[in-house]
Order: sequence, then C-alpha cells, then structure tokens
Amino acid sequence: MPLLVRNFDGWEAYFIEVRINDQPVALQVDTGAAESFILQPPTEPDFTPDVADVELGCDVISFPGRGIGLTVEPIAGLEVVGLLGADYFLAAPTRIDAAKRTVTRLTAPGALEQATANAVPIAFDEVLGHILAPVELDGDAVRLMFDTGAATLRIGVNGNPGDEEILVQDADGNIFSVYRGTATLSTDNLAERVVPVERTPTFPYFEQTVDALGGNLHGLLGLEAFAQEAIVVDGASGTLHIVPSK
Repeated sequence: MPLLVRNFDGWEAYFIEVRINDQPVALQVDTGAAESFILQPPTEPDFTPDVADVELGCDVISFPGRGIGLTVEPIAGLEVVGLLGADYFLAAPTRIDAAKRTVTRLTAPGALEQATANAVPIAFDEVLGHILAPVELDGDAVRLMFDTGAATLRIGVNGNPGDEEILVQDADGNIFSVYRGTATLSTDNLAERVVPVERTPTFPYFEQTVDALGGNLHGLLGLEAFAQEAIVVDGASGTLHIVPSK
C-alpha cells in the first residue's frame, strides 16, 4: 500500500488511502495513537464502537469513532477521516518503508523471516498499546515512543547550542518552545547515527501520556530517524526490525 507524504513544519507526516462505503479517503499513519479510529465532531461521544468498516489493502477492519474535534487537511485530494494507530501494526507483522513510501503486511508464510533477514533488531515494550523502544540519544539511555505521526523528540532537556527555537501548540492549546537540531542515536545493535531531533524542557500534553504509561518515557521516536531504511513492526516478538530499504 502506498504512503502519501506531507512535509509538516520540518518533518514528514504519512497517510494511506483506504475506502469507506466504496469511497476513497485517507487515514493518517500515527503509531503515537494506541488505537485506530475515525474522527468525529466533539459533540459526539468520546468513544463509539464500530462506526465504519474500513477497506485497508486486503483487509476490512471495523473502526471505532472518537469525538475529539481534530481536523486534518486533505492529502492528495482525499479527505483525512481518521488515524491508523499502533494497534494495526501490532496485530500482524507490518513493514513501513519511508524511503519507498509503502506499507506492507507480512502475513504470507515466510514473509516476516525473508523481510528481516538482514535487519537490526530493537526490542520494545508494549505498554497500554504503545510501542516504547529503549535507545541512546547523545549517549543518554532513554525510552522513546515509536510515533510515525511526529518528529523525534526528547522532553525534559534544554536546547543545544545551534538549535533553532520554534513555538508550538499542543492538543490542549498550550504554547511552548521546542529546539530543533540533531542528535546521535544508537542502540546495543544499531551503530551510532545522526538524526533530526527536537528538544524541549516541557511538553504539557505529552507529559500526561508519560504519567498514564507509568513514567520512564523520555520522548518520541519518529520515522525520520530511519529515513533510508524500512521498519518491520513485529508485535508477537516485541521487535522493531530496522531493514535496509531495497
């Protein structure tokens, strides 16, 4: 399935075309959301089960609705009607290739093994449906939420010399500064690399998520950290496989 891409304030946002009632629409690919859902007006209930059957590749999946009032600009002429969350990627092995701009289910016999033959594994923890990966940023051990809907972000730190200060607004309307620059990223298995990063001393809305997930969470891990690679999400083994894009 092809990924649609929009450059959004210095990082890339990803979307995928689906069909609802035989009409083409789009979902934003956002693993920062634990559950996939259809966007509904805030006048609707916070959660409504089985709002729509979504044709996604060869699958037909029943999506709930969320009355949160979030709106997303159309992409490639398609209305963006919801989010494709982490639950979709945890349900079956799935390859996300930002370089080739594709999403591929790996459910055929042997497909997962073939797709990850030359991969570098990063073990992750699944906490309340979120994918939390231990990595090192600038030599510091941190745990980051794998979030295809955001830039790589570290909270609780100030900007580095040379970082660009920008003002952003979170989902609760809080306005605060983030500092955009680069950082080194590595794991026990992954050689050190320089990646785009944003730093901020505080991120009020995300700090609520940190508390809800029990703490020990230091930011977000975005797809741009693996811009020239593919990531295979394997929920059964709790592994992000980092694969050279072919």
